[in-house]
Amino acid sequence: MRLTPSPLVPPVVRQQFFDVQGHRLAALCANESSLDAPIVLLHGITQAHTFWTPALPPSIRRQRRWYAVTLPGHFPAVMPASPKAPLTAQLLADLLAGTLEQLVGEEPVILMGYSTGGFAALNLAAHYPERVRAVASICGFARGTWQGMLGLMQMLARLGPPGQFLFRKLIQLSTFSRPLFGMLLASYAEEPVRARVSPIMKEVVQAIYPYVLRHDLFALQRLFADLRAMDIRPMLSNLDRPTLLLGGAEDPVIRPSDQLEMNRLLPDAELHLLENVGHLPFVERTPMYYRILNDWLQRSEARNVLA
Repeated sequence: MRLTPSPLVPPVVRQQFFDVQGHRLAALCANESSLDAPIVLLHGITQAHTFWTPALPPSIRRQRRWYAVTLPGHFPAVMPASPKAPLTAQLLADLLAGTLEQLVGEEPVILMGYSTGGFAALNLAAHYPERVRAVASICGFARGTWQGMLGLMQMLARLGPPGQFLFRKLIQLSTFSRPLFGMLLASYAEEPVRARVSPIMKEVVQAIYPYVLRHDLFALQRLFADLRAMDIRPMLSNLDRPTLLLGGAEDPVIRPSDQLEMNRLLPDAELHLLENVGHLPFVERTPMYYRILNDWLQRSEARNVLA
């Protein structure tokens, strides 16, 4: 499948589908002729793989080989209608590892994830360290207990039919219109009014909103419920690859103390906890976000060459 070219993406981006253990996942594949190590990108909960077209630093978006992979249950991915068991950290890692094998074979990758994608990246690397060169977790976490509205949504998803019905209605309401969706997304910033009018925020909303409208609400409900039970902190010592932790000191979803704890538990971590930043550093501190990612990528790749 070829996507319509736009200023946000390289001239040729193709979409590919993967069937793994009853799930269907999808990936955008860009700059595949590049000889650099592949970068695999994982988006946040309720978002879409197209999130990365505006959220990647331009130098990576235009020049590097990258693959933006869907999380399970996020359109155009498809989750089994009646899964036999909850989604666990092990199963999530297995699904993504199976996707990587079909994408790049045995070639080790650089993982970058935002929010739940950051968790998914850390989780994959902890379970399959041999498949990974380095990991960047942006507003990610190691235990899936969230704060604020997303934390409330997690509890509703676990409260049985009445709570789950309310969960689905709230998701529908949040996507009622593109302006409302953009306003709610901007509310995760430390300064929501400024975030809402940011050009990159408008690009992110434009990129993901058509996909968000088509998510399977029952799949999202299961994901919210299952993620709350996941905790990979005991496994982080397995992840001996260069790891970037980038987060906001005023994050309303992920506790800054969780970032500090991950920094202590990971053998080779580098933490950037940005002051006066919430859950959207790519919007709130765009130049700094670009610089941190680009610098870390260059240093981690230099270490891999020397090793």
